[in-house]
Amino acid sequence: MAEDYGLEQHGIIGLSADQQPSTSKISEIVEEMTEEETYVIYIDPVYKDAYARTLKDELESRTGETVKILNLYLMVGPVDDMDYVEQLESNLENLAEGLTESG
Repeated sequence: MAEDYGLEQHGIIGLSADQQPSTSKISEIVEEMTEEETYVIYIDPVYKDAYARTLKDELESRTGETVKILNLYLMVGPVDDMDYVEQLESNLENLAEGLTESG
């Protein structure tokens, strides 16, 4: 989706959700987000948000900006008591909010 809309995507976790990001990877992403003045993190809500929260805390600490963590559903089945269409609608709302915040 990022490629289709000319967005840049950076993953925090590896190919496996159990794979922990290195400190240098978190630092690298924080540095890039700071340079790009991007203060929104999207997560797939089926995964734990611990790494996104670490990234959020570090980015807020370095910049003083408020960072939002928003859900983006992969729409692979019911999640959070939402069907396919409800997940699409949530994605649209969260993308609009995040893109507005990021300028």
